[in-house]
Amino acid sequence: MRTLVKDGRVALVTSAVHMPRALRLARIAGLDVAAFPTDWQPPSEVRASWENWLPSLGALSVSSNALWEILANAFDRRGASLAP
Repeated sequence: MRTLVKDGRVALVTSAVHMPRALRLARIAGLDVAAFPTDWQPPSEVRASWENWLPSLGALSVSSNALWEILANAFDRRGASLAP
């Protein structure tokens, strides 16, 4: 990628959930990136305080996405090999 863009700026387009990890890897690779997150999920509807303790499908989805991203960050070994 570095040979293609030289010193130019790169548009990094990925899911908002993945953006922090993608930015970290791009910066390790020495790329000048501009972040354009997609698939951004607004906060779920506001519920009464006692309802926040009840399980919901939306919360399960958010938890699942967060867990996958935590695992990806924990096991991502590409960082060192990306340095210019």
